[in-house]
Amino acid sequence: MMAIADFTSTPASAQAEAEPLAAELDRRFEAVVFDWDGTAVPDRQADASDVRRAIEALCALGMDFYIVTGTHLDNVDGQLGARPRGPGRLYICVNRGSEVFVAGQHGVELVERRTATGEEDAALDAAARSTVAALAARGLQAEIVSQRLNRRKVDVIPEPDWVEPPKARIGDLLVAVEGRLRAAGLRGLPEVVQLAAAAARASGLEEPRVTSDAKHVEIGLTDKADAARWVFADLWRRGVSPGLVLVVGDEFGSLGGLPGSDSLLVVPEYEGAAVVSVGPEPTGAPPGVVHLGGGPEAFLALLEDQLARRERGDVPEIAEDADWTVAVDGLDPELERVHETLLTLADGRIGTNGSPAWVHPLAEPRVLPAGV
Repeated sequence: MMAIADFTSTPASAQAEAEPLAAELDRRFEAVVFDWDGTAVPDRQADASDVRRAIEALCALGMDFYIVTGTHLDNVDGQLGARPRGPGRLYICVNRGSEVFVAGQHGVELVERRTATGEEDAALDAAARSTVAALAARGLQAEIVSQRLNRRKVDVIPEPDWVEPPKARIGDLLVAVEGRLRAAGLRGLPEVVQLAAAAARASGLEEPRVTSDAKHVEIGLTDKADAARWVFADLWRRGVSPGLVLVVGDEFGSLGGLPGSDSLLVVPEYEGAAVVSVGPEPTGAPPGVVHLGGGPEAFLALLEDQLARRERGDVPEIAEDADWTVAVDGLDPELERVHETLLTLADGRIGTNGSPAWVHPLAEPRVLPAGV
């Protein structure tokens, strides 16, 4: 407890306490789903120790975390290094929806992996080569820069000034890329994505996932939406509905005419999560997204706020979802004992039936400990 108390007294925590939160965020959440680069850390060389301490402290108090990112495990775990003891859990969903790992006190374990067949890998290679060739035919030099699990990346601006641009410069990067594309007679990133998607289908991929972060166009078998569906389905199985989930990213708004990469974290099958952007959002955040700005510092302040709420004993929110809610109004002479049974709360050691808070001859309040 002393370590947690020391952590919440940091200057960032004091700042979060001083600045009122948006109404959508002014409550306790049960899980956080978030992007990595630009959201939790400014770049891959940054110190992530404050984020690590916050996540481990919140996991100890029962909160679940899901990192959803396009990069691979070594980049995230090597930088974060969190080893929570639970009961909350930390999942790391990497390679744009192709792998899920869980991090615990004994290390990191693989939970699920989508593995490409030989034919799919060959089709991805062919699609990347065809995309580069199609762009070259328009006078635009592009390069295949990596062959990651289930995806291929094509760099559309392979210039020294833009080798590893930080997320804070996304606006400048977009201007440079669009200027380069216009010089080649291309209408923008959407046309490049269309070229890549056509090349992927012609290479034998029936449902290619083609995305762009402005610098790259990626052709893959999965994307962040696949990871998000896995995350929300996992939470749903344990009774955590989207309304109890906080989603944080830095690219939800349009980027060069394409949806921001973090917009894929919001899937229509699981509506209702609170969605926050801490990024610059050069074209503005879309409706339904709370735009905080502030980058990783703002993200850390959100975590500290959630930590403070749990430490002071804030109760969980009620998930107002018909599939997870039982509501009983009033007293029914014939069904009161049935209602009390339906509304029982127990954890295997002690339980109380769902009798009304007032004394009534129809009610029979009971508290039962195991074995007594």
